[in-house]
Amino acid sequence: NGHGTVGGLAGFSSGRVAAVWISGSVSANTNVGGLVGVAGSPSTIVASYAAVAVACASTHGSATGGGLVSHNNSGATIEASYATGTVTGACPNKHGLAANSGTVEASYWDEDLSGIDDDADGDPPEGEPTLALQTPRAYGADSDSAIEFS
Repeated sequence: NGHGTVGGLAGFSSGRVAAVWISGSVSANTNVGGLVGVAGSPSTIVASYAAVAVACASTHGSATGGGLVSHNNSGATIEASYATGTVTGACPNKHGLAANSGTVEASYWDEDLSGIDDDADGDPPEGEPTLALQTPRAYGADSDSAIEFS
């Protein structure tokens, strides 16, 4: 918990985060993410999962909360990752996975558990209902980065 740029694993990342699973809760005024607060360039988040209750308190226009990452900045990549936690609070920008200016591939959030059925900015990633995520199928560009939901 903190004032801003807070995540369950790290507040800010400009490196590689791979094969991380995290659960719990995190709260801050702004830039709060289930796994990482802000993913900066050249950050890569791959094959990671957050089941974190995210709470964002600020009502400021740019305040953001995300199920996996608050902001995935230009030059940053999220691949084969997903989020199933709630994103709540007063902040005006809530995202199931992340506010995205970077690259997102084969990554999703659970619409039913997060309470967010459509990402505010219309950019990738895509939300999926719980049942769809429990149906056996692979999500991913290749076999090395695919997520198997079963």
